[in-house]
Order: sequence, then structure tokens, then C-alpha cells
Amino acid sequence: MPMIPLTALQRAREWHLRIWIFCRITVISLKHVNRSKATAKTVQHKEVYIMEMDAWNLGVEPGGLTNKTEIKLLICYLLKSLDAPLSKLQLSDIIQGEGLANYFELIQALDELIRDDNVRMNLEDTDEMLTVTEKGIDSVENLEMDFLPRSVKEKAVNTAIRLQTLARRKRENKIDVEKVENGFNVTFFFGDEKTQLMKLTIYVADEIQVETVKKNFLEDPIKLYSEIITSLTV
Repeated sequence: MPMIPLTALQRAREWHLRIWIFCRITVISLKHVNRSKATAKTVQHKEVYIMEMDAWNLGVEPGGLTNKTEIKLLICYLLKSLDAPLSKLQLSDIIQGEGLANYFELIQALDELIRDDNVRMNLEDTDEMLTVTEKGIDSVENLEMDFLPRSVKEKAVNTAIRLQTLARRKRENKIDVEKVENGFNVTFFFGDEKTQLMKLTIYVADEIQVETVKKNFLEDPIKLYSEIITSLTV
């Protein structure tokens, strides 16, 4: 089976993980440096502190969240604001994709929310789906105005709605990919479970183009269908 290229977000996660591991190894090494001189100890402790701060702030854009309490509130606010549950992967894509928090801080914050019954996680098929509890809602309503910047909340909710819309379109609009000589045939099916309105097959040269046309199709399949019909009937 052909290897599907990593997305930019997946590459960023892998890079952040490598840097974080390097930083932690460096921190451990620094802790074993000769502590015989007071000046050496002072320099060592400063370096350890800086390295740890850098590791836990990886991937956070200016204006993003670096405090775990803020990250917990953002998770609860996001789950409260949406009509449907989010998967754990979607939550990570939203917060990391917008540079709102560090991946490791996010995972720790989510684990603590689940442990303290602010968020519940249920397995649906192979997805870990997240919902906020009444306890989590109470925390958000009491604290979010004091802790969460409006720009962060709006960015997170808008990204979540976009991802949920794409997920719904993937369920409603089937895409088949067939490997052929020197490339791929990509077939798009317009319609729903009961009615097939159109089937469109195009040829592309490589896996990168496969992912590009799939992404562009799912951005607005109704618009594409309407433009094709208009071109054929006018």
C-alpha cells in the first residue's frame, strides 16, 4: 500500500516530540553536573529551568495558553459550545493546529479533567469521544470570563466547527481511490445514502495530489456539484 504523506500538523507533532525528548535528556544530564561549586549550581539550575520552560511551550503561538488551568477551561468551554461531542484526536488537532497550547500540557490537562469527572470519554467505534459534565460546565461558567481571552475562545470554536463539518461531509460523501498505472483514479460520489446524484472520476499523478483533491472536494461538495450542473445546463 502506498505511503500517505504526513500532514503538516503530524510533522509538527513529531518534531515537537523530538525536541521535547532532547530537552528532557539535556535536563537530566544537567542535573548530574558537578555541584561542588555554588556558582556552578546557580548556572545549572537556571539552565534546567529555561530548558523545561522551552520544552513545555513548544508549538504555542503568541497569545496562546501556557497555564494548565486555562487549558482545562478551554477544553471544557469548547465541549460546552458545540452541538456534538469531539473526538480526542479532533481536540488535539484544534488546539495544536491553532497553536493554542502545547501538546504535552494538553494531554495532561485532559487526563486530569477526565480523572476529576469534568470530562467524560466514551469509545465509539474506534474513536475516543469527549463530552463535558455538569461539573465541567459549572467550572467554565464561573471562571472562563476571568481566564480565557476572547480571541482564543473564538479561534478554538471556529476551528472545531470547521473540523466537525469536514467530518460530516466525509461521512455523507464517499471518495474512492484506485491505484492505476503511473497514478491514481479518484472517484467522488455526490448524494446521500438513498440517492446518488453524480459520480465523478479524475486522474492524478501521485499521493500528494490525491490528498489535495480530496481536501478541496470536502471543503464544499455542494458548491462543486452546483458548478458542474450549471456548466452543463446553461
